[in-house]
Amino acid sequence: MSIVNPVVSVIVPNYNHAPYLKKRIDSILAQTFDDFELIILDDHSPDNSKNIIDNYLDHPKVSEIVFNESNVGNTFKQWEKGLLLARGEYIWIAESDDYAEPDFLERLVPALENDSETGIAFCESTWVDPKDNVVKNIELPSASQLMEGKTFVAEHMTRGNRIYNASMAIFRKKLFEKLPDQSYKQHRYCGDWLMWTQLASMGKVFYLNEKKSFFRRHTSSVSFKSDKEGLFLLEGLKVQRYIKEKIGLEDSVFTNTAKYWLDELLQQWIVKKALSVKVFFKALRLLAAYNSIIVVRLPVAFMNLTAGRVLTKFKNIYHKNAHAAAR
Repeated sequence: MSIVNPVVSVIVPNYNHAPYLKKRIDSILAQTFDDFELIILDDHSPDNSKNIIDNYLDHPKVSEIVFNESNVGNTFKQWEKGLLLARGEYIWIAESDDYAEPDFLERLVPALENDSETGIAFCESTWVDPKDNVVKNIELPSASQLMEGKTFVAEHMTRGNRIYNASMAIFRKKLFEKLPDQSYKQHRYCGDWLMWTQLASMGKVFYLNEKKSFFRRHTSSVSFKSDKEGLFLLEGLKVQRYIKEKIGLEDSVFTNTAKYWLDELLQQWIVKKALSVKVFFKALRLLAAYNSIIVVRLPVAFMNLTAGRVLTKFKNIYHKNAHAAAR
């Protein structure tokens, strides 16, 4: 064990998460697998994050602490800064408002150690609110599994980002250095989705069916706002276009997922009213480029959705009037 040549580099990129920062850092320092270094990056937080971080200046596990003189405001630039400082073979980007079980690394590192072709190892997360209350229970699959990367992408990355939180995964640094391009940095909301897709397609992916990470969900978070405004959907379609053009999956994969994306688009526009007309048609063009059969399916999907809503409304009116007449 050496902080000069650690097995794992843990990167904590922080901005304005002072209320959660101590718990985050302490959960890392309490890891039962202890061959790691800790790199803490603060993006000029206006809260008292610096005071909290300063308490760890002399900790033997902390190899680097960097306070930005001005706010960069870009998640991936902070990640890259951490990766340039990292000495470890494996990387854990531990988001500053999350935390982990003590055996997080102990359970995931062997997956990378035992198979040189495995590029990513990830576990399940427990979703918590700012007060650590569980807000979403994730049903676990029956078993852990090791998958070929392209199989993982086809089955788990074409309808959403299976690795939805960086804190739940570790990955091989050398694989990141071989990424074919830096297009993930062009996305504000789905850049991590694209990055994990790229990494996965270059090797194998190990999934541990245990909850070893705690993912904190804020109603004011970027991901929450992007869901509400439909912006996540728009970037998600761009990720799908990248997968189709660059990853090299069977055409049947995209045919099977096209209906899902069309339904999601119509739900966002008609039901949730989260999309402007401009954004809707921009998304529709992306979807048509992703799979031309959408042009044929659109009228049917639209009729099914609107007819279903009208029928539901009619039933509600009928039952309300029938109940009133029975009085």
